[in-house]
Parts: sequence; C-alpha cells; structure tokens
Amino acid sequence: METYVVIAYRWGDTENHSYLVAVCDSEFIAKRYADNEAASRAGKYGVWVYKKLMNAPFTENDVIIYKTRAQNQK
Repeated sequence: METYVVIAYRWGDTENHSYLVAVCDSEFIAKRYADNEAASRAGKYGVWVYKKLMNAPFTENDVIIYKTRAQNQK
C-alpha cells in the first residue's frame, strides 16, 4: 500500500528542526496538507511530501513527490 508522509522543515533545512504534519493514503490529500501547513506557517517552513510503501524494507528509497519552499530557503 502506498502512503504519503508530509514533513515540515524550518526554512527548508532538513538538518535542523522538522515535524510530522500528516500521513495519508491519498497523494491529493497529502499535497493539500502540505500547502495548508506552508501557508499557515507564513513561509517559515518548507513542506515535503514523501511517497512510501507501507511495510517496505529499510533498503527501499523514499520518493519526494512534492515540495513547498520556505521564504529564505536556498
């Protein structure tokens, strides 16, 4: 089963503060969560949507399917 994980990264930096926004079974809903979260954080967070396979082995790569940009993101 495909799942979509939505994570917000402060200033779009994956090495610092981040938090889980949502886990969805629909790509459309995950993108809506990403857009809404980015808008509600006034551009401080870049929000990424990852496509994952439920119960996949650790060797399976995550696929980033959608990104919003933070204001000061490089």
